[in-house]
Amino acid sequence: VYFEIHASVIDARTTDPEIPNLIVEDELVRLKDVILIIDNGNNQSLNELLDLLNPSTLSFTQMNEVIAIDSIIIRGAITTNIDEVELINTLDLTTDIYEGNDPQSGLLTKIELTNLVAALTYLAADPTDAVLPVVETLDPLLLNLGTLENMVTEQSVILRILMSDQLKDTDGFVIHPDALDSNDHVTQTELEALFIAFSLSLGADLEIGDLSNLTETITIGQMMLLDTQTSLIKDGMISKLIVDNLPGGKAAVRTHAYDAQDLLKSEPFGLLDQDEISRMFNALYALSNSDDDAILMDLTSEISDTSTITLDQITSIVSESSIIINSMVSENLMPSIGNDKIHPDALEENSTPDEVLLTTEIK
Repeated sequence: VYFEIHASVIDARTTDPEIPNLIVEDELVRLKDVILIIDNGNNQSLNELLDLLNPSTLSFTQMNEVIAIDSIIIRGAITTNIDEVELINTLDLTTDIYEGNDPQSGLLTKIELTNLVAALTYLAADPTDAVLPVVETLDPLLLNLGTLENMVTEQSVILRILMSDQLKDTDGFVIHPDALDSNDHVTQTELEALFIAFSLSLGADLEIGDLSNLTETITIGQMMLLDTQTSLIKDGMISKLIVDNLPGGKAAVRTHAYDAQDLLKSEPFGLLDQDEISRMFNALYALSNSDDDAILMDLTSEISDTSTITLDQITSIVSESSIIINSMVSENLMPSIGNDKIHPDALEENSTPDEVLLTTEIK
């Protein structure tokens, strides 16, 4: 095995061409400690040990112990192996994961290596498995929410950037800008909060790739549980999912159903008021006859056709005082009753953020 000798561990005296290259004493001690780990008491020859000291074959147990010793030469070799993995070298990695904030140093920081290996450990069938093959065969779309909930808590920046890109590339998934850092990656805090929320509400076994089908598969029970979790990304996702799947889309959502602070922004995200979200879900839950497994999209479609809803259901639905739901019910009832037969005091004029004209509705 050939190791590139990092400049930081070359003895300064080697600037004299008459003196052979020397590795500084502290680094030699660290190398000796690494070799002892690889030998594991078997008293093998140095040549055998150097062959075994291959970063691409180190097990999770060995890798953790080797990184803790922090041989610069070995850390450089591990960095090279990781940088050669296509899944990683195509990422827009930030400079803070490199020694001295310098990607040209050829050294990932000890902290980042430690955190990355700790995160990858959740994918190992056994601690004796080699680390690099796990990285090379990793398919983010096949990772389940429970595993990711554990992995992201290890705070690896590389993993955070990888999952940020994966979420942004998921169909229909829009991330609230306040959940992103200055490099347009999801913050550590928000990433942890999101996967806790997802795992608890959608199930730990759901794979990342399945999130693209969430609109068609999420149930009212799952959505109500998800709504109770704390996550800005989740809040934005729920708002977008509701609005995009309403018959009429944005045109069906009145201004006062949105979050007041969000509306004041120069470019509102489209966050719905939290109380309105809860009222809407309660109304849809009533429509489902308290069926946790009812598909959310089916319920929003059903409520747009009042001819299929019973009087008891209508009573239960409107009693939740959801602005969005009551607007939909009003839109369907008014043509049936006849506008001229509705007392003016029972009507109100409402607007949507994108429409100048007011809409007359039943209060």
